[in-house]
Amino acid sequence: MLIVEDAVADQLVAQMRKAGAYLLDDIERDRVRELIFPGGHFDVRWVGKSAADIAAAAEVKVPPRTRVLLAPFELAVPEEMLAHEKLCPVLGVVRVPTAARGIEVAKAVLRISGAGHSAAIHSTDSATIMAFASAVRVLRVTVNVGNSLGSAGIHTNLAPSMTIGTGFFGRSSVGENLEPKHLVNYTRIAYNADDRERMGDFTALQPWTAPSGPVPAYPHASNERVDSITHLSTVRPDALGGSTDELREEIRRLIIDELTNLMKG
Repeated sequence: MLIVEDAVADQLVAQMRKAGAYLLDDIERDRVRELIFPGGHFDVRWVGKSAADIAAAAEVKVPPRTRVLLAPFELAVPEEMLAHEKLCPVLGVVRVPTAARGIEVAKAVLRISGAGHSAAIHSTDSATIMAFASAVRVLRVTVNVGNSLGSAGIHTNLAPSMTIGTGFFGRSSVGENLEPKHLVNYTRIAYNADDRERMGDFTALQPWTAPSGPVPAYPHASNERVDSITHLSTVRPDALGGSTDELREEIRRLIIDELTNLMKG
C-alpha cells in the first residue's frame, strides 16, 4: 500500500515507471481487483505471481519488464479490496493533499489489514516522521528504506530476522524481531535486595561440569548422578511392564499417535 502526497505524486510515479511499475487506469484497475479478489476474497492462487502473469490474466497489456502494478483508488475503507493485504506485486495507491491526511489514511489501512507489524515513511522532516511513528499502531517504523528488508533488519540496524513479533497490537507475546535470545531460557539467581545481604562469590564456578569416567549406557543421561544411575539400574524391565524393546516400541507408538493427531488439527 502506497500513500503519497499530491505535491510529489506525479514525480514519484514517473520514477517508479522507470523502475518497472505500470500505472493502471480505472478500467484496468477494476479488472485486476476482480481477478485477485473474486467475490471480495483474496484468491491465493496469485500469491507470489509476477506482475506480468497477473496483468495477462486480467487482460491488461503491460510492458514486458513490468515488475509491479500500481492500482490507484481514493478511500481506504474495508469495502475497497485493494486496501487489503495482497501478497502479490499489486500495489494500492492513494494520493493525499497533506502529510497529516496521509497519516490518517495509514491508520485506516492498519485497521483494515491488522496492527503491530511495521510501516515505512520516506521523509526528511523529523516532525513528520515522529508524528507518523506515534500515530500508527505498529512496533517498527522504517525511514527512507524499503519496508520489507528494512523491518527485517537487512537494510537497517534492527535485529536481522524473517520472523517479526507484532506485540500486543497484533496479539503476540513478542514485540521485537525474533532472534536467538528469544529462543534461549536463562535461569536468573536473585539475591535479597537488602544491602545487608551480600552476593556470594561465584568466580570459577560452573553450573554444570563434564562427567568423569565412561558415559553411562542408554537410557541414562551423562550428567545423571551416579547414585541415581545405580538405583535405576536395579529396576528390572519386567517390573515396568515389559522388556526394554517393548517399552521403546510403546513410546514410539504413542509419539506417532500424538503427531498424527496434531497434523489432523
